[in-house]
Amino acid sequence: MKARALFPMIGSLFLLLLAACTTIDSDSSYLLKSLDDSNKSMALTNQGVAAYESYLISQGDYRKADMVRQYFVVALRYDAGNPKAAQYLDKVDSFKSGLARDKLATANTLLAKPTRTDDENYAVIAALQTAVTVDPSNDAASKLLKDNAPVQNSLVAVYMGRSKDAQAKAADPSLSDSAREALYVQSYDSASKAANLGPSNAQAVKQKTEIQADLEKAFAAHQAATTRLTGLDKFDDAKAELGRASSLDVKLGKQHGDALASLTYSLYFAWATSLNAKASYMDAESKVDTALAAKRSDEAMALKKKLDLKTASANKDASFEAALPEIDKSLAKGDYLAANKRIVAAARSTKEKAKLDQLDARKAKITAALSDIYDKGVAAYKAEDFKTAVEQLSVVVGVDAEYQQASDYLDKAKEKQKLLDQYSN
Repeated sequence: MKARALFPMIGSLFLLLLAACTTIDSDSSYLLKSLDDSNKSMALTNQGVAAYESYLISQGDYRKADMVRQYFVVALRYDAGNPKAAQYLDKVDSFKSGLARDKLATANTLLAKPTRTDDENYAVIAALQTAVTVDPSNDAASKLLKDNAPVQNSLVAVYMGRSKDAQAKAADPSLSDSAREALYVQSYDSASKAANLGPSNAQAVKQKTEIQADLEKAFAAHQAATTRLTGLDKFDDAKAELGRASSLDVKLGKQHGDALASLTYSLYFAWATSLNAKASYMDAESKVDTALAAKRSDEAMALKKKLDLKTASANKDASFEAALPEIDKSLAKGDYLAANKRIVAAARSTKEKAKLDQLDARKAKITAALSDIYDKGVAAYKAEDFKTAVEQLSVVVGVDAEYQQASDYLDKAKEKQKLLDQYSN
């Protein structure tokens, strides 16, 4: 029964893995045909290793251990001889006990000190709590945590007192907004420590919740200020407010990623637009790149394209005569992309009809070649030779982005080749 029940789960997990990377439809079903069991096993292993490094090693989030473990279990069902999957399965299985031992060692090192600060005592209790949670069978950690219960209880009171003290100081109406906010941050840090030490302590949890609400208000204020200052074209000031909002979000557990991305996009797109109007093209290009990193949009892509042309024009070689031999050399080698780029740049440097006619003649050679290149690219795509398809269709789109369905084929070919490269290496 267990074996029969596992195989549907294997298929489901692999489909979920693929769905995380691309849409599974009739056009993407080639992946299931293209990858044999060995490569499916490696695909799952690679995903599992990434999850292991991210969740368990970088974040130390032992709660994700069972989820990470499942990648390697399923990978070994596809290929029982996959050594990497077996290796990482052992690593996950030893993670919890190893983490418990490390935390216990940390606690013992600190306990060996003749005197300790409150923060060091906090580190002792936090380490023992983690050790007991990840490995309840660790009797040494359980005993130490029990023995240090009085220290734990006194620390809750200490951090609660610090939190309330900072909170009371923040109520002073003569304080500046930045000073008040700094006190709220101090209060929240102390309340968080109290709540971590005493998760069942209702007062500690309530205090943390109250101060968190104050930080949320401060975040909202910085968010509104960023928007307002952006609208006034005070971009440097808006950037400073955005930085303050980002810092608060870190304290709040990074809960406002979407809001910050939207703020970043709005600020930097408006900034780029303003710089473009002032003919500061290079600075504008830098700002629109930041906007696009936060969120891609048609308007930002259009501005990016305009700025690329303007900066290229500003940096172009002014010598028309020097351009022709370079164009001819590229045409002779069949490097149509380079030839086309040089033709576009040279055309901007002159208005003389005779010179433009010379460029048009060379452009005609490129245009004439596109049909054959496009046909080769589409044929390669249909034959699932995606590398060749990308090479051929990139030339077509680079010369004429509107050429038939070249862009669509190119995007799909790139995505499919990327997946095959990832799962076949």
